[in-house]
Amino acid sequence: MRTSICLSTGAALGCALLLGHTASRAQVPQSFAPRYVTAASVRDVMAAIIDPAADEVWEAVSFTDGVDGTTSTAPRTDEDWKRVRRGALALIEGANLLLMPGRRVAQPGEGSAAPGDELHPDEIAVLIRKDPRAWSNMTDALRRAADEALRAIDARDSDRLFDVGERIEIACESCHTRFWYPNQRLPPGYGAPGGQ
Repeated sequence: MRTSICLSTGAALGCALLLGHTASRAQVPQSFAPRYVTAASVRDVMAAIIDPAADEVWEAVSFTDGVDGTTSTAPRTDEDWKRVRRGALALIEGANLLLMPGRRVAQPGEGSAAPGDELHPDEIAVLIRKDPRAWSNMTDALRRAADEALRAIDARDSDRLFDVGERIEIACESCHTRFWYPNQRLPPGYGAPGGQ
């Protein structure tokens, strides 16, 4: 009898704990969004993450013509492939960082990095606010090209990686000519596949 009372009390206590736990979980809002702070500006993200990552991908495969013919470089070792893979991942995630709401173009007080060629950060921000869809689409083009580079890296296909490098360049320059230096005169065909 004593055993059955203990079991009944234990079962009741267990049920109460289970119901209490379930009820407390049900009170957590389903639309919970983690908080984040955008301390880095777009310019900071470009300088610290995107530019170095793009260089890692672009410099992984190259062809150089010389007096002795064409020499090429490409990832050969596991470590080479890991390094260029980190670059592609940083490009993908860097593109995501550019789209985070609240990220300013530059730190307060910073001016144009190239006066006369590049717009002032306030002017760039106005262009982005006027056409956020273009900003998002161009940033997504970078992410998609970097994702394609990642697939080439995972396949250890250096020829495909070389070709994707041009698409990354086009994605970058398309955005820059739209938002950073829209008044710059570029040669005909610049930014087109096979162009300069």
